[in-house]
Amino acid sequence: MFKYFRPHTGSVQSFTIPITGKYKIECWGSKGGDDPNNAGALPGKGAYASGYLDLTSGKQLFLYVGGVGNRNSSQANYGGWNGGGTSSSNVNTYFPSGGGGSTDVRLIRHSGSDGWSGTSSLRSRIIVAAGGGGCLSLNTTIANGANAGGLKGHIAYNTANSNFTESQYDGSGATQVSCGSCPGYDDPNWSGYTYIKDGTMNPWGYFGYANQSYVDLYWAGGGGGGWWGGVAIHGRGGGGGSSFISGMSGCVAMSADGTQNANVNYMTIDGTQYSFISPVMKDGASSMPSPSGGTETGHNDKGSCIISWIP
Repeated sequence: MFKYFRPHTGSVQSFTIPITGKYKIECWGSKGGDDPNNAGALPGKGAYASGYLDLTSGKQLFLYVGGVGNRNSSQANYGGWNGGGTSSSNVNTYFPSGGGGSTDVRLIRHSGSDGWSGTSSLRSRIIVAAGGGGCLSLNTTIANGANAGGLKGHIAYNTANSNFTESQYDGSGATQVSCGSCPGYDDPNWSGYTYIKDGTMNPWGYFGYANQSYVDLYWAGGGGGGWWGGVAIHGRGGGGGSSFISGMSGCVAMSADGTQNANVNYMTIDGTQYSFISPVMKDGASSMPSPSGGTETGHNDKGSCIISWIP
């Protein structure tokens, strides 16, 4: 006997476990938004995360399925639902696409006032498949979005145009404990340095999401959502978020008080420890199962989640 549940993107779907037993949970993060100028830039692809978990009848899960980043050639683009980052531009002509939202399963639903990003809700995630970064074409420059990460997110590089190849803007990807960084942002000689330091500009990703507001970074694709969201970097496509599976080696869990301990890889929520059996994590550059059957290399679509009962 086989049962499955596949929710829609853009809203929270609840799923009540019908039968006590073992369940397979599969999540696919969303891709970033397509090139607003249709000139060949590619968005980052979403990640895949899966594993088996013993669950009791009546237990309620909350599914947050990532949306594709927006693409509009005449305005800043918001990221996809559930953590995709907003793009930025100050040239008023070329606008990168938004980052893709992550897909996750939580044990606590957000409250009505805090949207999908409520603190307690984010800290109750037990499995996360990260989203890919947004992209942009600018004259002869093709800036692809970075693929979503597994334990660590990918970062986008720009090599197509000498105006945007400065090595100090080759950042690092999101990890299990941070959004990643960009050395150039710590350079006091950069014109935007003071604005980042005083908080006027904030290109960083956060626990659970990439930057959610427009930042004046000349141009940067929106980062992908994830366990930690991807960073937005000057002259690049958005960075990919990182993924997480509770109990998987290499993952770093989040406690209810917001601290992380590198020696703890499983989530404990309301006194119950959650540890997936046979976890599988694939970044957006890898071959993975497709939600529609068969395989794919990276998830190049909106997010998806499948819950299957294993008799």
